[in-house]
Amino acid sequence: MGSFPTKTVDIPGACGEVKSFERETLPAVMGPSLNRTVGMEETAEKRKTGQGGFTLRVFFIVFVEFCERISFFGLRLLLPSYLNRRLFFTEKSTTITVHLFSFGCFFSPLLGGVLSDNLLGRYRTIVSFLCVFFVGACFLFFSAVYEAGSVGCLCGLALVAAGTGGIKPCISSFGADQFPRESMHLLPVFFSVFYVVINVGSMISMCVIPLVTNSVSCFGRDQCYPLGFGIPAALIGAALFCFVLFSGIYVRREATGGLFCGIVGAWWCSVCSKKGNALFWMNAAPEYSEEFLQDVMRLMSLLGVISPLVFFWALYEQQGSSWVFQGKKLDGGFMLFSGSFTVYAEQMLVLNTVLVIVLVPVVEKWICPFFGRYFSAPTLFGRMRTGMVFGVVSFLCAAVLEAEIMKRGAGRVSLLWQIPQFFFMALAEVLVAVPGLSLVYTEAPETMKSLCLAGWFMAIAFGNIIVIFFEMTETASFGEERKNIFIFSLYAGLLGVFSVVFVLLSSLFEARSRESVSKDGADPRVFETED
Repeated sequence: MGSFPTKTVDIPGACGEVKSFERETLPAVMGPSLNRTVGMEETAEKRKTGQGGFTLRVFFIVFVEFCERISFFGLRLLLPSYLNRRLFFTEKSTTITVHLFSFGCFFSPLLGGVLSDNLLGRYRTIVSFLCVFFVGACFLFFSAVYEAGSVGCLCGLALVAAGTGGIKPCISSFGADQFPRESMHLLPVFFSVFYVVINVGSMISMCVIPLVTNSVSCFGRDQCYPLGFGIPAALIGAALFCFVLFSGIYVRREATGGLFCGIVGAWWCSVCSKKGNALFWMNAAPEYSEEFLQDVMRLMSLLGVISPLVFFWALYEQQGSSWVFQGKKLDGGFMLFSGSFTVYAEQMLVLNTVLVIVLVPVVEKWICPFFGRYFSAPTLFGRMRTGMVFGVVSFLCAAVLEAEIMKRGAGRVSLLWQIPQFFFMALAEVLVAVPGLSLVYTEAPETMKSLCLAGWFMAIAFGNIIVIFFEMTETASFGEERKNIFIFSLYAGLLGVFSVVFVLLSSLFEARSRESVSKDGADPRVFETED
C-alpha cells in the first residue's frame, strides 16, 4: 500500500486526555478523535498475521485468566468451611486466616512484578507462577484426601497465594501487549471484557464447586472436599497446558533488567543527598538518566494517587467475611408458588458477581456515553471518585441493617435487606476496579507496567491488613449487638475521609499530567472528552 501522512493516534487516559502515538493517516475517518478505518488489503493482512484487536492470542490469555479465576475462587470459597469443619478452626481464627490468605494473594504481585520487569519478562513469569499455583492446588487436594491436617493445608495456601499473586500484575498487561498501536483504542474495551471474564469465572465457581462438594460423598464423609479442591487443580493444570502449548503466537516484551534495583538505587541516592526537597527527591540522583528518573517519578506519583484505595478494598473484601456473618443472622427462607426454599448467606456472594457482569456493559454502553453526550464524559479518575462514594453508601446500608437486626432480633429480618449494600458495592467495584486497571496500564511508564499493577494489588493486600487489625482490636465495650453498627459506620467514615484524599491527589496528578503534555507541545485537544 502507498504511504500516507502521519497523524497522532489517541487512546483514553486518566484525565480525559488520550495517549498519543504516531501512525499513518488512512483514507477514511470513523469516530471523533481516532482514525479507525483501514483498507481491505491491510485488514486482510492483519487477520492473516494475527495482528489487530481481539485476536486468537488474546483469547487464549483471557481463557487462562478464566480458568485461574475459577480455580482461585473455588479454593477461596471452600476455605472457611474447610478450616472450620475439617481443621476445627474457631470463627475468629478462620476469619483471620482467610484475610491473611487474601493478603498473601495481593502482596505477592510485588514479586511477580519485579521478576516480570527485571528478569523473566511477562510470559515466563506467568508460566512460572502458574506452575507454583498448580503445585499449591495439588497440595490442598492431597491434604484433603489424606487428611494431612493444618500443616499441609497452610503450605498449599501459601503456594496458591504466591502463584495467583505472581500472575496478577502480568496477565492483564500481557494481554494488552498483544494489541498493536493502531488498536490501542480497544484497550478500555479489553480491560472491561477482562474484568467481566473474571466475574463470570467467579460466578461459575461459586455455583458449581460448593454444589459438587456438598452433593457428593467420598472417603466416608458427607462433604467431598477432595473433589472440591481437585477441580481447581485440574483447571489450573489445563490453563498451564494451553498457555504453554500456544506459546509461539504471543507478542513478548523482554525484561529490561535491573529496573527494580535502579528504582531502589535512585531512591537511596535521594535519601543520602543533602538536597532534601521532598517534592523533587529524584533530582538528587544524578547517576541515572533523566528519562529513567522521570519514569520513576511518574511511577511513585501514580502509586501515591492509588494509595487511598487501600480503604476501599478494606470494605470490599468484607463481602466474604463480615457480610456473610451478618447474613447468618437474617432469614433466608422464601416462599415460591406452593413450595419454599432457603438462600444461604454464602450464596449472596453470587449476587455481587451477577451485578458486576450486568453493570459493566451498562456503565460502558449507556451511562458513560449519556454523560458524555449531555454533560462531559467521565474520566477514569472521575469514575473512581464516584465509585468510592458508592462504597461509603454500601457500608452505611450495612450499618442500617445491623440496627434493624438489633431492633427486631436475629432471624426476624429478611436476607433481601442485604441487596442494597451488595448493589452499591458492585456499582462501586465497576467504577473503581475496571477504570483502575486501565489507569495503571495507560499511565504507568512503559518499562514499569507490571510493577505498577503490583502496586495496585498491594493496595488490596493492605486493605485486608486493615480488616485483620480491626478484627484483633477489642470492641467489647460497645456490646456485641452494637459492635457491628459501630464498625460498619467507622469503615464508612474512614472511606469517606480517604475519598476526599483521593480526590485531592488525583486532581494534582491530572494537573501535572496536563502541564507535562503542554510543555511537550502536544495538541491540547487530547484532553477534551468527546462522545
